[in-house]
Amino acid sequence: VMHAEHDRVGWAVIRRRSVMLREFDDIEEEHWEERLDTVAGDSFYWCPGTGDSSWQSPPVPQTEKNKNDLDDLEEGDRVLFRFPDMTFEANSIIAKVRIDNVTEEKLYDVAEEEEPDHVLKWVKRIAIRRQPLDHQAIQEERDAKTWSW
Repeated sequence: VMHAEHDRVGWAVIRRRSVMLREFDDIEEEHWEERLDTVAGDSFYWCPGTGDSSWQSPPVPQTEKNKNDLDDLEEGDRVLFRFPDMTFEANSIIAKVRIDNVTEEKLYDVAEEEEPDHVLKWVKRIAIRRQPLDHQAIQEERDAKTWSW
């Protein structure tokens, strides 16, 4: 689907409708952006210096991979996520955790809390933000740490 979309509209259109997820340098020290196509829900990579675009991540130094690692999420975790048809982050829940067969990366199905049928599947971790803890949850965490010695 994503390759057909690229053939139909081209990289420039896909770039204009996308949002940047993160920036990094590849092993050749070229600067890249990982971007999320807000219409298709797919991420792709763009090098502003060369104008190159790709659906596959360029090779990055090991230290770069480690620097950008995020904690894993589990089913039922409360998160914030901006669905492609929304202009704001919605309170959401991790509905399912999947493993990509090729990259072995964890990917997530995200469901909106207010409308559980509104689900986006195969979402990368970098596009999801944990919900901040409320006052009661923070106090419970502090109490658990205080009493666990």
